[in-house]
Amino acid sequence: LTNANSKVTEYRGEIIGTYGRALSDNLTLQATLGGEYSQISQNGPLGQTRSFIRPKGSISLAWKPQDDLDFSFKLERKVDQLNFFDFVASVDVSNDVRNAGNPALVPPQSWNAEIEGTFNLGAFGSTTVKGYYNKISDIVDAIPITDTTEALGNLDSAKQYGITVASTFLLDPLGWTGAKIDVEAEAQRSSVLDPLTGVKRRISDDLIYNYEVSFRHDIPNSNLAYGGGLERYDGFTQIRLDQTADFDELQPYAWIFIEHKDVFGLTVNANLGNLFNRTDRFVRTDYVGRRDGPINFIEDRSRKFGLIYRLTVSGSF
Repeated sequence: LTNANSKVTEYRGEIIGTYGRALSDNLTLQATLGGEYSQISQNGPLGQTRSFIRPKGSISLAWKPQDDLDFSFKLERKVDQLNFFDFVASVDVSNDVRNAGNPALVPPQSWNAEIEGTFNLGAFGSTTVKGYYNKISDIVDAIPITDTTEALGNLDSAKQYGITVASTFLLDPLGWTGAKIDVEAEAQRSSVLDPLTGVKRRISDDLIYNYEVSFRHDIPNSNLAYGGGLERYDGFTQIRLDQTADFDELQPYAWIFIEHKDVFGLTVNANLGNLFNRTDRFVRTDYVGRRDGPINFIEDRSRKFGLIYRLTVSGSF
C-alpha cells in the first residue's frame, strides 16, 4: 500500500494561565486562557511536516442561590488529539476494509457549553442534571481520497448536544435503612453533513443513549449487603463511504450480587450477571462502490452470552 510504511511524530506543548475569584457570596468565577503548539511530521512518499498554534481555555461560573441548590456554567475552547493510525494506510484483512491514510489531517476543535444543576434532596439524596452543546470544527470522518479509496479526514463542522442525569436516592426516610438507588443516564443527538450524500446525519458511531440503574442494601448491624442493577447502551451506526456497520444490544445487561465485608478482613462479592441472556447483534452492509449504490452483501450475526459468574475479593491483610 502507498503510505503504509511510515513514521508519525508529534511535538506538542501548551501553556495555560488560570484566574479565579469570588464575585459575590454565592457566585464564583474561574477562567483559563492559553494556547497549544503542535508540530506533526510524517515520513514516506506522502510525508510532510506541519505546525499548528491553537488557542484554548475556558470560563466557568458557579452559583449557589440556596443551601440545597447549586448551578454551574462553563464555556470551553477545546483542542482534540489525533489518532496516529489515521495518518497511515491500512487494511482490515478479516473484513476486507481499506483505509488510504491521510497525512493532511488536522486536530478537531470545538466550542463546548454546558450548564449543570445539583439539587440536594436532603435525607432522600441528591440529583445532578447537566445539559451540553458542542460546536465542532474539523471533525474527523470518512472522506473520499480517490474515486475508489477513502480515509479518515476533516469535515468542516458538526454539532452535538445532550443531557445527563446522575442521582442517588436514599431509602432510609421510607423505613428501609441502608438501602439506596443510583441512576446514571445520558441521551445525545448530533449532526454532520455527509460528504457522500450531502444530507445531514448523526456523527458516525456516536452515542444515542445509555443508562445504568443500580440498587444496594447494606443490612444494618451486619457485614452483609446485596443488590443488583440494569444497564444498556445504544450507539449510532459506524459510517464509511463503502459500507455501514451497526452494533446493537437487544436486551439490557442485568445483574444481582451478595457481599460480605469482613471475610478474614477482606470483602468478598459474588455477582451473577446477564440475567436476561442479552443478545449482541452486528449488521454490516457492504455496497458495490459507494454506499449510495447497490448493495454487495449484508453480514448479519448475533451472539448470546449466557449467565456470567463473578467472584471478587478485595482489601488488604
